[in-house]
Amino acid sequence: MARLDRHYCDICKKPLPSMGYYRLKDGSICASCSRLISPLLSNRKDKTSDYIRRHIEYRKENAKKLSSFRPSISFGYDKKIYIDPYISGFVVTRRKEEEIILDNPDIIPLNQVVSCDTNIKEYKKEEYYITEDGRKESYFPPHISYYYDFKVEIELDSEWLNKIIVDLNGESIAGRGSVRYQKCTSIAKQLKDTLMVDKKRMPFEVYKREKDIFRL
Repeated sequence: MARLDRHYCDICKKPLPSMGYYRLKDGSICASCSRLISPLLSNRKDKTSDYIRRHIEYRKENAKKLSSFRPSISFGYDKKIYIDPYISGFVVTRRKEEEIILDNPDIIPLNQVVSCDTNIKEYKKEEYYITEDGRKESYFPPHISYYYDFKVEIELDSEWLNKIIVDLNGESIAGRGSVRYQKCTSIAKQLKDTLMVDKKRMPFEVYKREKDIFRL
């Protein structure tokens, strides 16, 4: 006897398994359809099935546009920002430049960038010395080392995406006055100037130059 309570994916209409599906605001979505959603989309459980259906159509169109995406500027460490100044757009992905198309990252127009701010997190670590009998002891006064992480938060005015966070430095930077700290500060400023160029009403031609890679 057939089960009368069997549920179906609200996108592809195929039967859902007993496990391995995801809830939406007004329904459910199977794992296969879920993989079509942008990894940058937040709060999926709050989205309606109609919203997700339109989002997946947008993602299909995005995949077609990626074939002509030609980045010449790159920022970031693990998750990178690749910018194509000729179309005034950028993508965010962990892929290498030649593999960008494999993940179908969202092409985000620069005119959707509302703000680009750098959040510098500070961490403290006490240094110790080892005594002759192998014990760990504090110096007097204590020796404290400071480490920093640069996180860039990009706010967007988009139907699909709200915020993107990118790590600029990877391994934590030792010392506020270090060369790496100063370089990361400079990179964060260059990234903001590049992404906010539309808001400043500056001619984007100044950025259409040879390939630039901003990396520590």
